[in-house]
Amino acid sequence: MEYSEEQVESVLHSFYNSGYTVDANQWLMSAQISDSGWEFSWKFLQHDKPDYVQFFGACTLCTKIIHSGRALPLDKAVELRTSLLGKLLECSEYANHAVVSKLCIAVAHLAFYMSPDHWPGVVESIVDYIQAGSRGKSQEANVKAICALTELLRIIPEEFCAVLLPAQKRAAVKEDLEAGVPRIMAYFREILSTGHCPKQVYCSGINALSAWLQFSVPIDNSVDLVLIVFQALHDADLFEEAVECLCNIFSHPSVHKFPGTVSSLLPYIVSLDECLDKALTDGSDTAQGLCRLVTTVCESQCRLLLDTCYHGDTELTHKLLAMVLRCTDAPGRFPTDEQVSDSALYFWYLLQDELTSCDETKWSHLVGLFQDAYMRLVVVLLRKCQLPDEAAEAELGEDDREKFRCYREDIGDTFMYAYNILKANLFQWVYSLLYSFCTADYTPPWQHVESVLFLVQAIAENVVDNDTHDAELRDIFSLLPRLPLSSNVRCIQAALDMISAYQEWMSDNPYVLNNVLPTVLRCMQLGGELGASAGKALRNICQINQLQMLPHGSAILDCLSGVLSTQQLPPADANRLMCCVGYTVSMLPRDTMIAYLDKICTPQLLQLCEACGLDSSGAESADLQQQQRDSASQPALKALILTKLKLFGWLFTAMQKSNPAPPPVSPGSAARRNSDVPHLIDDDDDVNESSSDADLPQLAAPHVGVLWLLDKLLRPIERVTRVYVGDRELMEAVFDLFKWALRATQLEFEPLIGTLTSFVVQAYAEMPQSVLLDLAKQILICFHSSAPHSDTVSGLLTAMASRTLQHLREAEAQNCIGQSTDIIESFLSLMYHAIRRASGSMQLHQLVDMNSVFKVALCGLSLPELSTLKTACLLLVEFITHCDRYNGQSVLMDHMRALCHRIVRAIGGDSPRFAVDHLATVLLCLVRSFPAEARRCLSELLAGPDYPTPRSAFLNGIIRHRGSKKMVKQEILNFGLRCRGLYGTQYALETANSMAMMSGDAGGWPK
Repeated sequence: MEYSEEQVESVLHSFYNSGYTVDANQWLMSAQISDSGWEFSWKFLQHDKPDYVQFFGACTLCTKIIHSGRALPLDKAVELRTSLLGKLLECSEYANHAVVSKLCIAVAHLAFYMSPDHWPGVVESIVDYIQAGSRGKSQEANVKAICALTELLRIIPEEFCAVLLPAQKRAAVKEDLEAGVPRIMAYFREILSTGHCPKQVYCSGINALSAWLQFSVPIDNSVDLVLIVFQALHDADLFEEAVECLCNIFSHPSVHKFPGTVSSLLPYIVSLDECLDKALTDGSDTAQGLCRLVTTVCESQCRLLLDTCYHGDTELTHKLLAMVLRCTDAPGRFPTDEQVSDSALYFWYLLQDELTSCDETKWSHLVGLFQDAYMRLVVVLLRKCQLPDEAAEAELGEDDREKFRCYREDIGDTFMYAYNILKANLFQWVYSLLYSFCTADYTPPWQHVESVLFLVQAIAENVVDNDTHDAELRDIFSLLPRLPLSSNVRCIQAALDMISAYQEWMSDNPYVLNNVLPTVLRCMQLGGELGASAGKALRNICQINQLQMLPHGSAILDCLSGVLSTQQLPPADANRLMCCVGYTVSMLPRDTMIAYLDKICTPQLLQLCEACGLDSSGAESADLQQQQRDSASQPALKALILTKLKLFGWLFTAMQKSNPAPPPVSPGSAARRNSDVPHLIDDDDDVNESSSDADLPQLAAPHVGVLWLLDKLLRPIERVTRVYVGDRELMEAVFDLFKWALRATQLEFEPLIGTLTSFVVQAYAEMPQSVLLDLAKQILICFHSSAPHSDTVSGLLTAMASRTLQHLREAEAQNCIGQSTDIIESFLSLMYHAIRRASGSMQLHQLVDMNSVFKVALCGLSLPELSTLKTACLLLVEFITHCDRYNGQSVLMDHMRALCHRIVRAIGGDSPRFAVDHLATVLLCLVRSFPAEARRCLSELLAGPDYPTPRSAFLNGIIRHRGSKKMVKQEILNFGLRCRGLYGTQYALETANSMAMMSGDAGGWPK
């Protein structure tokens, strides 16, 4: 399509003056890339055209050169070069800066395409051409030509970094550009050394110099130019450009190669000391630029500063540190009064990182030289991180509050870096400061107390793994009850945060609990947000320090009893406090435990009974049942029942048998402790296979309290299961409670096992739910080898399997089997444990239809959920391995073809690769246990046309290597890649290498 000059200009006019339209934008973009663009772009650059028309012409010309310039014939390219340089010189007189910049980009790209073969010495020729073209013109036109040239010189190195060129071409172009550096530096000296050039020439010259110094010019060859830029810092019109240029120079990756040159320039940074002080004091706009320059120089030259100090010259380094400290201590409050102090924090991290990475000899020599600076830094940051009072905080907007929050977090990190340098000195200073707060004749400002507590909390991460400062920390915690915390709630919150940060350290230093717990309990009684924070702190302390809770048990439980009975707590807070009850009562003697459980749980139990329609004795109440039937009160009653059931469930999760010492803390266990999800025993944990408790200290048995409380809960639970049997959420809460109680008591649950199985069977018959299958699995794990309960467990297994199979047949008939994935997974997990544990002590095939179980496992292999597929694979491996125990061989023979078909289809591409890894384990087990039958089925299946020709090699390989899991997986990987058409690709190589890394081999192509 042809685009005329008049058409394009008309559309441009309407586009800019009549509002933006998508259609006009698309039309103009099409015009830009059309062949007509070469024609109308030049016409649009005439001086009588509007600015937006000139800009579109420059953009079109730039687009055409970038996309088509390399394909131009040589004569056309040479003609275009002459025309373009001439047009750039011409437009510099009348066009605006945006038009000139676009033309400069066009020249740069044309130069990259033609250099060096058809445009050698590109930089020199450009400089000579424009300087020659500007001679004889007016001073104004000459200045504009110089600005255009410096703009072009700035753009050339910047665009070179972005342009896409073949590697060999890029190297040749770069070599040609570097050859012109002497000419460029001479030009910069020419325009920057004269004192009478206009400011705009200086600005463009400094920007261009910055670009070339970053490109390839060594700093030691341009020291005189750098000094000129330092002088420009004192000119307000050139200040921003000079700061940007110097920051780019000192932060360039190659500057470390010239330590002597950099050292000779550092005194010029120090000479800015008075300017920095004045700018910070006056709050002028130059303060941010000067702080940025000082911190950039010090950040990039940390190692040089350390080496200088190590060799005896400390004066310069200390002056630079003092300047960075003044930037950190900018007057006013961040971010309302000042916004420069945050930029200096990163330097203190870099400095301590360089210091701590030194060898021992160098460290011992240098650390003393920098401790004073870091101590002064701590003093400054304590002041900068102080929270505003309520009036000042009310004036802050949301953005400023968020900035200050992030700023405080950065300061907290900086405190941690300061601790790495100061060590015990910091603790001694903090102790003396806190002691002065405790002994002062006046009440210190709450911000001072809060900031010191924030400091102690911030360094906890680096302290808890270092036991060399335990004595200092114990001294600090000993002051906690004496601190004036009541002056402001934020002080109390800071104390709680500090306590939470050191909860793991307290397990090795239980003496501090005498000072910590009174503060936590006092805060808990205050309620609100402080009470919630205190509850979190207490839960973590009780969990990690459970064995040290006995001396404090009465005080904790009395406090918890009062809070739970008098305060209207959110469910999450109440659950957290009930966990504290569980951890604490588990350490008490039997009678004391029961007494406290009765005191704390009876009010909650009465509320549960009332909500269930029962009176205080557990008998059904007509009035309460009528209230329960009232439709208006049903949602509230249901919510109350759910809340109370979860409350008791959390209590049971905490009443576990205690170990003599807390286990080592791993990231996973720490995450579980800090989450609100109960950590239950693993599915594969066998109670009867656990280690003996003979070596444990004689502690109270928490199962006594669990059984005592559970006995009182049976009546309301029975009522709930009868009235709300169709409510899935309530049923899950009921049986989750039973599951946690069973895991807390383990074998001691024996007196209630009959009642529990009756509940489970009855509820599951009404509505199959995965939580009931999980509970049945726990009963099986605990009591599968208990002779007195053999019939109970067998009956439970039979009932659960029969109802599950019936439910799945109904779902299949309704074509909604995918909605029962959770039931399938839980049922397969139950049967996995039944085969693994119960097959030796009971005739499993007489209790369960193993043929149907196998079909459910095959169904599980076809479902998309990874966890369901993994469980199905676990069951099948166990089924194949132990099928002789329960006459399962006939079942396996009947379904072997279906199983093999599912596996080979998955390998061939029907399933994602993560599924193939698990199915490969099933195939390996099958060929190991039944090689002849597996070979026959696989041969028949692989004979189809959908599989690649190396099928016989695959079959022979897995049969031959069935003794090696690694080799079988490799055969399956290779065959799967061939089926998917990926064999021999980069993806196949990466897959093979990843498998080799996991197995410890070197990797390579699949063989």
